[in-house]
Amino acid sequence: MLITKTIRLAISLYMVGFIAACTTTGNSSSDDPVVYLEHDEIRFMMQKLAAMVFNLEKLVGESPNLTDAERQYAVVEQLGEIEKVALKLGAGSGKTNHFLIDSGIDKLVNEIAAARTEANGTPPQYSTAQGLINQCRGCHLKR
Repeated sequence: MLITKTIRLAISLYMVGFIAACTTTGNSSSDDPVVYLEHDEIRFMMQKLAAMVFNLEKLVGESPNLTDAERQYAVVEQLGEIEKVALKLGAGSGKTNHFLIDSGIDKLVNEIAAARTEANGTPPQYSTAQGLINQCRGCHLKR
């Protein structure tokens, strides 16, 4: 009977040790802290981005009330505002608690910068901005 209890105790300790080894974070390649994004904060920023992208779409399309220079200025400014929100969603070189944001935010910020550069050109080009609009629409229509 004592041998049975000893065996059970040994098996229990082994299982606890095995489970504990599987749950440690020692395998993490980065000691950077995770930036925690609240669900309501993400929702608010995404809604803000949606409104700005919708406005950008109207600016990139026909803007009969604006001169070409005014249109260019408005597009560049709107892209700058979109970039500010996108940067708030990311954690820079760190990670957030939101995998989908982490997996695409750097690419999004780079595309916004490319669209701003293209829109600032002489003559201004809006194809990258239109691609950004289409990318946002295409990704979110899937969800």
